[in-house]
Amino acid sequence: MKDHVVEISVCCNPLELTIAGMYYYVGEGQRFQHIRKIESYNQLEEVFMGDSHNITFKPGKVLDNKWIIIERIGKGAMGEVYRAHQTNLKRDVAIKIISEDVMSEIAGDPDELEIAFGRFQREVQTMAQVRHTNILTIYDYGEVVEQDGGEESHIAYIVMEFIPGNSLRFSLTEDGLDDEPELYRQWVRDYFMPLIDGVEVLHNNKIVHRDLKPENIFLDGDTPKIADFGLARSQHMKAVTCSIEMLGTLAYMSPEQCADFKYADYTADIYALGKILYEAVNGTLTKNAVPFTSVCIEKPQTAFLKDMSSIIEKATAEKPENRYQTVHELRSDIQLVLAGVDENEKSIISRTGKDRAKNDDRFLVTDLNESTLLFAVSDGLGGNPGGDIAAEDIMRCLGAIETGSIDTPAPLSDAINQADMIIRNKVENNSELEGMGATVTAAIIGQKRVYWAHVGDSRMYLVRNGILRQITRDHTFLQDLIDWGDVSVEAALTHPMRHVLDQCVGGMDNGIDSGEFEILADDIFILCTDGLHSVVTEEEMVEIVLSTEQLSHCNAKLLDASLQGGSLDDITVVVARIT
Repeated sequence: MKDHVVEISVCCNPLELTIAGMYYYVGEGQRFQHIRKIESYNQLEEVFMGDSHNITFKPGKVLDNKWIIIERIGKGAMGEVYRAHQTNLKRDVAIKIISEDVMSEIAGDPDELEIAFGRFQREVQTMAQVRHTNILTIYDYGEVVEQDGGEESHIAYIVMEFIPGNSLRFSLTEDGLDDEPELYRQWVRDYFMPLIDGVEVLHNNKIVHRDLKPENIFLDGDTPKIADFGLARSQHMKAVTCSIEMLGTLAYMSPEQCADFKYADYTADIYALGKILYEAVNGTLTKNAVPFTSVCIEKPQTAFLKDMSSIIEKATAEKPENRYQTVHELRSDIQLVLAGVDENEKSIISRTGKDRAKNDDRFLVTDLNESTLLFAVSDGLGGNPGGDIAAEDIMRCLGAIETGSIDTPAPLSDAINQADMIIRNKVENNSELEGMGATVTAAIIGQKRVYWAHVGDSRMYLVRNGILRQITRDHTFLQDLIDWGDVSVEAALTHPMRHVLDQCVGGMDNGIDSGEFEILADDIFILCTDGLHSVVTEEEMVEIVLSTEQLSHCNAKLLDASLQGGSLDDITVVVARIT
């Protein structure tokens, strides 16, 4: 394989193939699996043409004067996928159409025909809404009229990014990785975490995929890309269904989706993600696997597998209300398990506010290397559109900080500046997001020093030698009044302007506050959103921290104190102890 390659030179129409020595051809739909040696042009032509009367587009067919069909690479219940070459940009693309079998079956039913084309067009609209590293990119949409025996057939097609590799199925083993937990941990890091980043982007755009499975996730090298949006539903679009096929795949389908397809919401995707997570550790889901049920790892042998089993069980709960309600919640729990969070060293808690429909707070806990941890909290501006999306953008930029030696707060500031530009661009392109923004407080804790950066009114505290000190300064009008001596700290707790920011990420005018200092043994760090510090005094905080040995209990007490103090805002607290 290494010494022989296929060289395809598109010179004109019809397609011409430049033969150069030996060829190795990988069979249709089975790339990198069945290798066939080709020694002549006629033999190569036979391979590309295949059983030509069963394919809609024959090799050499040209669409819109620029897409030249090379071969059919896949066929499913609803569509066919071809590899083609784009002549003007000199790149290979994938072209998807409604399969000829489906078209012939519904050709005599105008209503079914309209529904099928409606769903196909919706797939284009759905995919075109989003751009993300882990989502397949759509390039174009077109229609063509084919002549067949004097009859005309109307064919619509989507031109998409071509991924020459395999699907996520290729990364899974038949027997699972339950006996190799470290390989499973690495699989989750490399494949599953990027996958849920893509799903979260879909959900942020109010799109439910509804057919997540390994075969619908392509691998571009090691980068997973979500594809096949034929069953996706956007809240901005009219729902359509088609009676000619099963709407979803049983092994990954949630019970409510099977009972009534149109009621499948974001938690249906979370159910499918849970099944994929389970399949990676337990082995391939066969036809004998009981569908629509909650699953978990049987007899997990390590603490890591026990924690992952609990996550899988919650994600695949049979009742939607018992599952993770957002991808963010699912990711957060997985991040804690991957980081090997010890409740005696660090603890995190996040709770939706009493008067909030959803939690706009976000947090991040991740290891940059063996001796360096990154912590961050962000509070999306409540009452403004897209506050949660802004917080997600910030966490995503911080999460992309490269591992390695950190000796300055600059990586934090750079990530926050990047998030600020991303949020501003979203607002410029969508007037409905006017006012979108979020706060952030982030810290990198290394072996000897801590580096921090901050925008808004989330806070970082340090407890050292029994004394609590606020490290960050609030970017609020009220803080200006406190600094000028016009308002006392005590009066600030109930001041009507205590939540009014003078800058946030997405609207930074005064730059980013940042700093660094040496850490000592037994130092305790608290990162929190204003749902905590707006009602709990520093005296109460330090008393709780110093009187509670386990940090998880400490967080629970801080949460209780804020709720008892009447906090209506979302509450997120990260506590870390240096040991």
